[in-house]
Amino acid sequence: MADIVAPSIALGYVFGRIGCLLNGCCYGRACSLPWAIHFPAGNALNVPTSQVHPTQVYESLLNLGLYAALAWLLPRKKFDGQVFGVYLVSYAVLRSFVEMFRGDYPEHQHYLGGWATPAHLASIAILAAGLVLLRCLPRPAAKQG
Repeated sequence: MADIVAPSIALGYVFGRIGCLLNGCCYGRACSLPWAIHFPAGNALNVPTSQVHPTQVYESLLNLGLYAALAWLLPRKKFDGQVFGVYLVSYAVLRSFVEMFRGDYPEHQHYLGGWATPAHLASIAILAAGLVLLRCLPRPAAKQG
């Protein structure tokens, strides 16, 4: 069942992060790139009004790609749990990448020498779980013939 649900989880994150963009949460660090965004002054969450990385868009697009990859993999899976395991590993890497651009964590919420956010720590656990699943789940026996 987890294999069937995994692509939809990734697709759900696409829409969830668009909601984050509209709400003004989960914003990025200061950015001067052409695609940087800024939030209006006087916003309810006191989000910076300077230009920032659109991390919500980054994560939405990456999750859309992950959804497509998982939907492609689903009918081609070699063993039960493969799609879910791939989802866990891929999402952990994807989220860790996006976290490098996030700017909404207070300084006291950085760990492991200041580089890791709470989401990095969760991603490490998710990555480990996905790798264990992919390594330990039973495979179908090879056909003899």
